[in-house]
Amino acid sequence: MRREHYIRDALLTMREGRQLNLTVPVDAHYLSHSGPIRFSRPAPSTGTRKQPQKNIVAKRGTAVHIADNQAMGFQGSIEMNALLIYQVVYDVVEFREEYPRIPYRGADDRDHTHTFDHWLRLRDGTRLVSSAKPVLLIKKTGLEQTLEQIRPFVCPKYADDIRILTEYQATDEAAASAARILRCRRTRVEDHIQDVRGITASFHGSFLFGDLARIARIEADYAEAIWALIDDGYLRPTCVMDDPLSRTWIVRAGRIDDHTLLCVVR
Repeated sequence: MRREHYIRDALLTMREGRQLNLTVPVDAHYLSHSGPIRFSRPAPSTGTRKQPQKNIVAKRGTAVHIADNQAMGFQGSIEMNALLIYQVVYDVVEFREEYPRIPYRGADDRDHTHTFDHWLRLRDGTRLVSSAKPVLLIKKTGLEQTLEQIRPFVCPKYADDIRILTEYQATDEAAASAARILRCRRTRVEDHIQDVRGITASFHGSFLFGDLARIARIEADYAEAIWALIDDGYLRPTCVMDDPLSRTWIVRAGRIDDHTLLCVVR
């Protein structure tokens, strides 16, 4: 978090009448994960688009698709966020970058190509292609018209539907939540998760994330367990209880912190 987020968190904590606990345990604390964590070098990116030069406006680089251990390139913050969110929101069994590449004849009577940012196949067999672009760029380039023009060549040969992700869906907050969920999938500690399940089994109504985490001797232990239970569907932010069995809540939940209200899903 940025410095101002820590200041906001401290002010909200004091306003709620809770005491700030900034003490550092004197004894060493070792986190014992439920399974071995082994690093393996990810496979290189298969993207074919040439990365443009970095600038002060757009992000460039590569990120790793955790499930496939595959490096994937991105050419903007929205595309980077989408790479994280798609790994959490959808029940994806296959994920490709920069596929497919569709040739078409433009309004200027010249040959062009459009390369989709992501291709996904869901567990139910549905195939999706996605373009992640900012709203202003969509309007400037006429992307919606281009996608409708090439739809007959995309569906159903390559996909069943076409999606556009903008900064209103692939938000920084949603990407941050997705990153935390992906992390806890790799480092989850079942003992802590069972402790939190036992504590919340009798809970009714909403409660603060921070109040539940501070029950532990080391707050970070239960905080990681809470994220794991959010991923499991056992705990949900109360503002998005309309869709309790789907991870699509992540794009509407906003930033999740100690002051987020949670509910037990029964």
